[in-house]
Amino acid sequence: MDSIDEDLLRRLSEVGCNSLFSGIESATNEKLKLIKKGFTTDQVIDAFGVLKKYKYATTASFMVGLPEDNRQKIIDTINLAKRINPDFAMFSVTTARIPEPSCMKTSIITI
Repeated sequence: MDSIDEDLLRRLSEVGCNSLFSGIESATNEKLKLIKKGFTTDQVIDAFGVLKKYKYATTASFMVGLPEDNRQKIIDTINLAKRINPDFAMFSVTTARIPEPSCMKTSIITI
């Protein structure tokens, strides 16, 4: 979301790209930083404005149930989805689990 601008979308449109899938995940900047998304909610809102301007079909995915999520943060995420108004929105319910120490020792999971 941090690299979407009018020039990029115009050029992609010229070569036939007409849709974009975005993993937004959360409406809180703190959560976006925690999961290393590399963008803010303001950038998401701006990017979707440009996507709409260029008539891109949009899909946005969101995750609820992330660590420290509560009812209000989930409502905020739903409200962000409504605000950016993608053509299709997906919500995944996550169940955060602490990785088994054996996974980290064998490099299956790195933190």
